[in-house]
Amino acid sequence: VDQDFNPDWKPVHGSVTIINEIKREAKKADQIYLASDPDREGEGISYHVLQILLESGIPEEKIKRSTFHEVTETAVKKSMEDAGKVNIPMVDAFIGDGAILIVDRSVEPKHKSIVVAAINGAYTCKRLLTKPKVCLAAENSKYTPIFIKENEELEIAGVVIAAINTY
Repeated sequence: VDQDFNPDWKPVHGSVTIINEIKREAKKADQIYLASDPDREGEGISYHVLQILLESGIPEEKIKRSTFHEVTETAVKKSMEDAGKVNIPMVDAFIGDGAILIVDRSVEPKHKSIVVAAINGAYTCKRLLTKPKVCLAAENSKYTPIFIKENEELEIAGVVIAAINTY
């Protein structure tokens, strides 16, 4: 409830030494590549490292987001050539397995809101798409969107406003 439901992010116990080392080494570098996994969680990790670097005074132009799907010299070099920025829409959906969700029932769900919903009483957390048809879509494209059929009951329990990942 405090601060309009904004979570207060703090470093995990024991990580301050590592964070300080990352900042120290980053200040020495000409170019910084954030190369965590290319999935939603990796994007979230890159985002948080980016925020730490920016807060320590490192210019954003010096920081790039690099992704690759195989650890070979060719793939890594190509990813560095193609490096860009952190994918913020992917970060915004950063909800890991086992996350504790903060859900606001008073917020009206809109197109592309991340919601907790029940379909015939079975709960799920997905992105609500209302155009052209109502469906619930996973952020991971490997999963097929759930289109709501006429004979199915859809209940939106609330809109996810924050997630606390527990890993």
